[in-house]
Amino acid sequence: MKKLFVSFFLLLSTAFFSFVENAQTDTGNFYSSFDGTRIYYEVKGNGYPVILVHGFMNTADNMKRNEVYQQLLSAGYKVIVLDMRGNGRSDKPHNDEAYANDAEAKDIMALATLLHIDHYNILGYSRGSIITARLLVLDKRVNKAVMGGMGADFTNPKWPRRIMFYRALSGDTVKELEAVVKHVKDAGLDQKALALQQKYQPSTSKEAWQK
Repeated sequence: MKKLFVSFFLLLSTAFFSFVENAQTDTGNFYSSFDGTRIYYEVKGNGYPVILVHGFMNTADNMKRNEVYQQLLSAGYKVIVLDMRGNGRSDKPHNDEAYANDAEAKDIMALATLLHIDHYNILGYSRGSIITARLLVLDKRVNKAVMGGMGADFTNPKWPRRIMFYRALSGDTVKELEAVVKHVKDAGLDQKALALQQKYQPSTSKEAWQK
């Protein structure tokens, strides 16, 4: 495999994801993705582009509130963050087709095209790593990828954890996730969009990376 693939399956080091205060917000733009969904994004800095992909129930602001964001800027990179569809300031469609067939990976590919990026590095955290795994297969422009926080079974298309989250967010009683569902409601997150993200969360086999 030509790309450099670095995987930390359970945790990234605290140097990567320790929080910093006073992250800027609402300094970006929107673009219309491949299916017309509006996606919010921000670009800061110059140099080689690095795309940061946030985790489940998070936004671009979560990625900006960690040391790696500032470290990349200080090192001279162009850093790109976005609110994945169904999250934050981006559109939150409620139809199945909006999340199926690698829609979220296609959003990132569309953004790279919009920004005239020929090659880029990408860092995903948690569910963002699962989407990053798809990009390693789908987008030849990916140069290097760092993935972490997603769990060792994310390659399983019938991952029990994914199915459990989908059931809980769809209204089934799942005792282990009652606190999660309560948080979703209390925080005013879009539960339907989150459920669809879990329903159509992609999986990428180890064999696919080796092609």
